[in-house]
Amino acid sequence: MAGRLTARKVATAKPGKYSDGGNLYLIVSPTGSRKWVLRFTWRGRAKEMGLGTQPRCPLPTPVKKPPARAGRLPKA
Repeated sequence: MAGRLTARKVATAKPGKYSDGGNLYLIVSPTGSRKWVLRFTWRGRAKEMGLGTQPRCPLPTPVKKPPARAGRLPKA
């Protein structure tokens, strides 16, 4: 599965590891259970941090970025 995961892709995924971008992965076990993991590097070694199961943690929604400020902040 290429690109961002959709709710439909998450619900119908076969066993394997699926990337949603930004080091976020959905792992589907052979029994059908689903979990979200975040892959990162710590002291030169690859690590995975579990974020929860798919029913408890549904498809992540993007974090809204604050609007960019034009110019400098006003002086106090």
